[in-house]
Amino acid sequence: MASTTDASGSSTGFDTLADGTGGGTTAAPMVEVLCGDLPPSAVGAEYEHAFAVEPEAGAWNWTVDGLPEGMTVSPLSGALSGAPQAEGSFALTVSVDGAMGQGEAVCTLEVGPALGADLSVLARPCVGPQDSLQDVLVGGDGSPITCESVAGMGNGNGAAPDAVEVDPESCAIEGSPTENEFGTWVWLTAVEQAGARVLVPFCVTQDTQAAGAFDISMRFGDDTDALLEPLTGTFSVGEPVSFGGDGDPSFEVIGGCGDASCYYGFNYAVGASPFGGECGERNCFGLGPSSILSDADGDPIGFAHTMFAYGPEVPASFEGRPFVLPWNLTYCIGPSEGDCDDVLANAGGRVHVSLLMTPEL
Repeated sequence: MASTTDASGSSTGFDTLADGTGGGTTAAPMVEVLCGDLPPSAVGAEYEHAFAVEPEAGAWNWTVDGLPEGMTVSPLSGALSGAPQAEGSFALTVSVDGAMGQGEAVCTLEVGPALGADLSVLARPCVGPQDSLQDVLVGGDGSPITCESVAGMGNGNGAAPDAVEVDPESCAIEGSPTENEFGTWVWLTAVEQAGARVLVPFCVTQDTQAAGAFDISMRFGDDTDALLEPLTGTFSVGEPVSFGGDGDPSFEVIGGCGDASCYYGFNYAVGASPFGGECGERNCFGLGPSSILSDADGDPIGFAHTMFAYGPEVPASFEGRPFVLPWNLTYCIGPSEGDCDDVLANAGGRVHVSLLMTPEL
């Protein structure tokens, strides 16, 4: 230590580092690394935060140890970026080195759970016009969300009525189905927050048919009045998928018969999903068997049918996400043979039925 001493006995000086020749070099002064207020983060959410140094002047080289997978630091600016892939509390060792000195600090990064949805808090397994999306969202980093309906845009995304939309900013359902869109419609909406994306089932119901339409009802399990509720099932990725059969769910369609005769027909159209396709070894969906319904006097009053669907192994692209199988059912009933040769042209009743499939936990 080389030093100077004044009359009061205080001293000043500088440290040297031995260079092996008997001389020395001046040690780099220590500078202060500032963590700043690290904003909250979540698994899968895009993240940005810049560390700082005092004094600011000069060029600095930054390194950070302890970052979760998915995140990096800019060596020139000290800015964190990326999307963390692990939840937890991370003690980051932040180091800086430059012509003005060097420094180090430990900064804590909190990474919360990924954005998700807990539909169990709702009366139905989907977000309806009376519900708030914010009530079902869990996890995430708390930043603003946006919504985009993906109905009809891909395999398993379900269907929405023509006049129904999801507001991209409020995520509220806008518009109503017409009387020709009787039934419950379920579709998926992509909810996005800081680049993280989750598919959430939305739904809307039209409970009023056109005047004079047939009386349509459905039983599903123990629910004898299930027509306007979403059908539900579960699946596992990599395993065959199936739903219905063995008389459940079952439908009754009343009206249109003659005094002593009844002829009927039905038509169905379904959307794309992991279910079905052309009927084969593990692909099929349909309505049946069907039978005439009679009153207490034995006179025909309508007909009944069941519903089934099954398919091959669910592909890996459906890991962790729901999907929807939408059905449009059209009915014809008449007193005379040939009345229902063209079901669509002579329809007396229509209903939209949605099957919501969720991953097994």
